[in-house]
Amino acid sequence: MRKLKGLLMSILFLVCTVTLGFNIQLAKSEPTTRVVPDDYEKIQWAVGNASDGDSVFVRAGTYYRP
Repeated sequence: MRKLKGLLMSILFLVCTVTLGFNIQLAKSEPTTRVVPDDYEKIQWAVGNASDGDSVFVRAGTYYRP
């Protein structure tokens, strides 16, 4: 019984490992610069839509809190 349990656990581990290996998708993205007000009207919108590595450039002007 112990051998069967060990065998089943090994098969389950192998199936999960193989399945996870096929589901991994690598995605590359280049950092971008988000410009306020050219790309976004509000600074918070630009910050909220930025990803890791992106820059938010705010042009000179007066911006009001929502």
